[in-house]
Amino acid sequence: MATAAQPIAPASQRAGFATWFGGFLKEELTPYPGRLHTVVRMTVAATITMVLIMIFRLPGAALGAYYTLLLSRESPHATFRSASTVLLAYVIGAVYTLLGVLLFVDYPLTHFLWVIVSIFLCFFVIKVTRSYIGAAAFAFIVTIAVPLWDVPLPTETLLTATLWAAGSVSVGLVVTVSVEYLFSIFETKDEFTSGVSQRIETIGRFLSGYATGHVDRTVEKHIAQFAMVGTSRLRQVVSHTPGRDPDTARRSSILSLTGRLVDLCASMITLHGAAVITLSDTERLRIRAVGEHVAELATLLDTHAQPPPSPPHPAHAPIGFPLLHELERITDLLALSLSHSVPKEAPLPEHPEAASASIFLPDTFTNPEHFHYALRGCLAASLCYVIFNAVAWRGLSTSLATCVITALTSVGSSRQRQILRISGAIVGGLVFGIGAQVFVLPLLDTITGFAVLFAVVTLISGWIGTSSTRLSYFGLQIALSFYLINLQEFYPQTNLAIARDRVMGVGLGLLMMWLVFDTLGTKTAAKVMRDTFAENLRLLAILAEPWRSADRTDLRRIRILRDRISANFAAVNAQADAVLFEVGPSRQSQLAMRERLLAWQPTLRSLYFILAGLLQYRVQIIPGQLAPTIRAAQLEFDRQAAASLDYLAGLFSEVRLPMSSEEKHIIPPAHLQEAWLALSNAIQREYEVIPPRAQAVLVLASNMAQTLEELQQEMSHALLGNRPDTPAQEKIGPRDAIVSTGPQPSS
Repeated sequence: MATAAQPIAPASQRAGFATWFGGFLKEELTPYPGRLHTVVRMTVAATITMVLIMIFRLPGAALGAYYTLLLSRESPHATFRSASTVLLAYVIGAVYTLLGVLLFVDYPLTHFLWVIVSIFLCFFVIKVTRSYIGAAAFAFIVTIAVPLWDVPLPTETLLTATLWAAGSVSVGLVVTVSVEYLFSIFETKDEFTSGVSQRIETIGRFLSGYATGHVDRTVEKHIAQFAMVGTSRLRQVVSHTPGRDPDTARRSSILSLTGRLVDLCASMITLHGAAVITLSDTERLRIRAVGEHVAELATLLDTHAQPPPSPPHPAHAPIGFPLLHELERITDLLALSLSHSVPKEAPLPEHPEAASASIFLPDTFTNPEHFHYALRGCLAASLCYVIFNAVAWRGLSTSLATCVITALTSVGSSRQRQILRISGAIVGGLVFGIGAQVFVLPLLDTITGFAVLFAVVTLISGWIGTSSTRLSYFGLQIALSFYLINLQEFYPQTNLAIARDRVMGVGLGLLMMWLVFDTLGTKTAAKVMRDTFAENLRLLAILAEPWRSADRTDLRRIRILRDRISANFAAVNAQADAVLFEVGPSRQSQLAMRERLLAWQPTLRSLYFILAGLLQYRVQIIPGQLAPTIRAAQLEFDRQAAASLDYLAGLFSEVRLPMSSEEKHIIPPAHLQEAWLALSNAIQREYEVIPPRAQAVLVLASNMAQTLEELQQEMSHALLGNRPDTPAQEKIGPRDAIVSTGPQPSS
C-alpha cells in the first residue's frame, strides 16, 4: 500500500507534464509568417487531386493525395525538382517490382528470397541516398507492391494496380507543381526577399524592445521560430533560382548575415531569461541604435535603395555584454551587402550548394553502419511479412510501410517517430476516419460535401505538418491514415474493418521495430547526441587550423565545413527531443548529459560565429603581405585554438565515466591566452595606430580565447571533476589585456 507521501509526487508530475505539453502544443501550433499561406496551398493541391481521382476513378488514390503534402514548397522550381525526384523514384520502383515479379513470382522459395532482398534494398537505399524523399518514394512503391502480388488475383488486375500506384502519385505531383506555379503569379515579391525582410524586420523590433527592457512576447516567439527553422530553405531558394538575380553571391551573403543576427537575438533571449547580464545605459543606447539601423535596412530591402551609412561605434566591445560588438559588426556587414557596390571588405560569401552532385553518400559501400541499419530494418519488416502471411490477414500489410518510415539511427529518434506514427494513425484512422464513416459520410450524397470534409481534415493535418520536426510527422500521419480509409474506393466507405486492419498493421510494424531496433545494437539518442556534439568540436578544430592561402580550395573547404557544422547543430537539437523517449537504467544520466549539452550548445554556436567572423577577415588578407612576427603569432594562435577544440572533442568521444584517479588529472591545453597576448603584442609593435581591420581581428580573437577558455573549464569540471587552480579573479583575460596594453586606435 502506498504511503501518505507517495500520492503527492505523481500529482506533481502530472501537473508538470500537463504544463509542459500545453506549452509544447502552443509553441508548435502558433502561427508564424507564411504558415497559413503554405497550408492553404497544400490543401488546395490535395483537394484538387482528390476530385480528379474520384471523377476519373484512378486506383491508388491515397498516395496521390498524400504526396501533395510531402513535396518541397521552397519555390516553384524547387517543387518541380522535388516532384521529378519522386516520380523518377516511383518509376524505378515500379520497374524493379515488375521485373522481380516476372522472374520470381511463380517459384515460392525464390519469391520469398526476392521479397527479403527487396526489403533490405529499401532500407539500404534510404540510408545511403542524399534525397530522403526520393528514397522513401522508392521504398513506398516496393513495400506496397510486394504484398499486393501475394493476393490470388488475375495477373492483369495486379499489374494494373501496380502501375496505378505510381500513376496516381504522378497526378498529385502534376497538380502540386501547377498550384505552386499558379500561386507564384500572384506573389508581389519573391520568397527570398519576403523571408529575409520578415527576419530583418523582426530583428529590428526585437532589438528596439530589448533596449527598453520591454520585448513583445510575439516578437520573441518569432525570433525563436526563425532560429529553429534556420536559413537552409531560403538558401535552397537562392540556389534554385538561376537567372532571376545574377548576384547570387550577394544574396547568399545577405542570407548568411541575417541568419546570424537571428541566432544572436535568440542567444540574447536566453541570456536575458537566465538573468546573467545587466545592461548599462550606454549599452542600451547602442542596442537601440542597432535596432533602428536594422529597421531601416528592412525597408530598403524591398525598395532596393542605397542603405544609409552605419552609425559610429566605440572601438571596443563592452565587457558586460560582449555580444553587442558582434551585433554591430554583423549589422554593418549586412548594410555593406545590401549596397549596390560592395567594397572589398565584404563578408565571405556563402556557397549555396557545396555538396557533391552524387545521389549516394561517399561511403555507401565502405561504411558497415549502413549495412547494419539495413539488416535491422530488413529483419523487422520481414517478421511483419511472415506474420501477416502466416495468419492470412492482408490488412496488416501497412506494417511494411510502417517499418520503412519509422526506422531511424537511434532508439530515441525511432521511438519518437513510432509514437507520432501510431498516434497519427489513431487520430487519422479512428477519430477522423471512423468518425467520418459513422457520423458524416451517411449524410453526404455529393462529391462537394466530401470535398469539404476532405479539405477540413487536410487543413488540420497540414497545419500540424508545418510544425517543427518534433510534431510535423504526426500531422502527416493523420492525413495518410484518413486517405487510406476514404480514398481507396470511389464511394463512401462504410466498412469499419478497413480502418481496424490498417491501424492494426501500423501497430504490428511498430511492435517489430521496437523489438529489433531496441535490442540489436542501435545507438541511443543520448549517444548520437553526444557523438554529434563531439564531431562539431572536431570540425571547429579543423576550421580553426592555420591555413596559409586564400585560394579557391581553401574557400570550398571552409564552406563545406560550415555546412556540416550547421547541420550538426540542428542534429543535436533533434536528438535532444528523442532522448526524452528513451527508458532504461541509464535514463537519468542520459537526461543529465542532455541538459549539459543543451546548455553548452549556445556557447559553442557563439564560438562558431566568432570563428566564422575571423575567417571572413582572414580570407581577405594575403599571408605573404603580413609582417613575419604577426604571421607567426597568428599561426600559433590558430594552432592553440585548434588544440583546445580537439581536446574537448576527445573529452566527449573518448572519456568514459566513472573515471580512474589518473584520468582525472588530464591536463588540457592552456596556452591560448598566451598566444593571443603574443598576437596582440606583435600587432601593437608593428603599428603605431592599430588599423580598424586588425583591431576587429584582435577583438574577435579575444572573444574566442575567453569563450573557449570558459567552455574548456566548464566541460573539464563537468566531465573530469577538474577545477581551475587559479581563482577567476586572479586571471587576466584577453579582454582586460586589450584595454590595458598598447596604443589604441582613434575612433
